[in-house]
Amino acid sequence: MVMTDDLKELESHVDQFLAAAREQHAAHRTLPALALVYTIIDVLGSLERKEEGTRKAFVRWVETNLLPDHRLPCTGLELYAARCGVLHSLAPDADLVTRGEARRLAYAWGKGSADDLREIAKRLKRADVVAIHVGDFIDAVENAFRSYLQKVSADGERLKLTLSRTSKWFANLPMEVAADFLQRTAGRAT
Repeated sequence: MVMTDDLKELESHVDQFLAAAREQHAAHRTLPALALVYTIIDVLGSLERKEEGTRKAFVRWVETNLLPDHRLPCTGLELYAARCGVLHSLAPDADLVTRGEARRLAYAWGKGSADDLREIAKRLKRADVVAIHVGDFIDAVENAFRSYLQKVSADGERLKLTLSRTSKWFANLPMEVAADFLQRTAGRAT
């Protein structure tokens, strides 16, 4: 895969979010970890957004790139509902869940087991609950992102669209560059 500087910058941004999510997860700060993962999926979905809202772009990216992954026995819509719950209210019951349009996600983390949570839900006859492990979720998003990068870099039209969106992102300006500019332009009228 040939990586342009712009794709390397995209990779760097996503890697920072994923590293931060892993750090939060390792420190048993599950909600911040989830917020970071759901945010990066939002961003990735926006890169090829058509005439659609966040929900459709998120679900499309998840269903195209992230699922199916055996570690995530849920749908794109269920991940979107979980995303809404985490990002908007820090709660498991987003509108899609309360209306019965999506199952509630339960999260295992650390040494916890998603299989154990699934068995608990089964014994309680809670077909409306699906369990995933936060670490598996982070890993699955990273794998999906790496695959996405390969596909985009091999498709000129997708690459052009993606880069047109990433060109609007925040940029890092090293302090030395800012100081050099101020020094070189000192005394000039604005």
